[in-house]
Amino acid sequence: MKIIFLGTPEFAVPALRALIAHHEVVAVVTMPDKPSGRGKKIKPTPVEVEALAHSIPVHKFKKIRIDGVEALKSIDADVIITCAYGQILSAEILNMKKYGVLNIHGSVLPKYRGASPIQWTVINGDSTAGLSVLKSDVGMDDGPVLTTMEIDLSDYPNITSLELFDILSQLSPKIILQALASIEDGSVVYIQQNHEVATHCKKLTKAIANIDLSKSAKEVVHLINGINAWPVATLTLDDDPIKVYKSGVLTSERVVQLGILEPHNYLIGEVVVSNLKQGLVVRVGDGFIELLQLQKPGGKVLDYKSYLNGNKLKVGRIFSRVNKE
Repeated sequence: MKIIFLGTPEFAVPALRALIAHHEVVAVVTMPDKPSGRGKKIKPTPVEVEALAHSIPVHKFKKIRIDGVEALKSIDADVIITCAYGQILSAEILNMKKYGVLNIHGSVLPKYRGASPIQWTVINGDSTAGLSVLKSDVGMDDGPVLTTMEIDLSDYPNITSLELFDILSQLSPKIILQALASIEDGSVVYIQQNHEVATHCKKLTKAIANIDLSKSAKEVVHLINGINAWPVATLTLDDDPIKVYKSGVLTSERVVQLGILEPHNYLIGEVVVSNLKQGLVVRVGDGFIELLQLQKPGGKVLDYKSYLNGNKLKVGRIFSRVNKE
């Protein structure tokens, strides 16, 4: 099958690689280059790098709905496949090729339609995650579904969105190849979504990074772990912003093991354990959490041991919100 592939980040690369190996990818479309990293150097997207490694033509449109239509029309292809591309397609593009546009989406639809399904899976503390391949329509992820794949998250304690991105990314080749095989052998069934039970992702903003430690341990941990790709949870310590990339709920067994008193004996945000052997434990609304990966201003992301090795953090100090309300 001849394919035009639309994608941008590292998440989309495994799917592209599988399609190159099993089908004919005749063109790749990705987002225009943007400055990245501390040096703000202009770098091609991971999808572009992969495409060029296989000598596949790459197109970059500022607004694909306007300046990409004629270019896509001119390319002989059976289907367009999208995976974390970054732009909304027009009806003209959606209906341009024989099999339309297939999208690899990071949830089991109709749950979590929208741009950040993987992050909200973690933020909401879901017990499962998954992927869907749908035929894109003019609505937001509301087209008929060809196939889904679901995984149990019970084997991944304290999973972060970045970790879940990687897991689902590695599963995306399997699901997209299954979908294409069903089209080719005529067994495909397009299942209409139940719009009445559909849920939609709220937009992630920088404001969500201002963590409220008075909330429950589970809420705090899920939020910290869910936004560790962006915008990253931020707390203050003596007016210094400290980013927290990963955390975990301290179990009742660990509380007893560490000899920690009842939560009401400590202030919200108070450091109750801080050493290389036992960890970095902070009091929150209904209990305690462990801070597992941190970053101080201008520093690297470190596990708690490396962080404590370079930063004296005494018991009794207080983490607080960046902007107190």
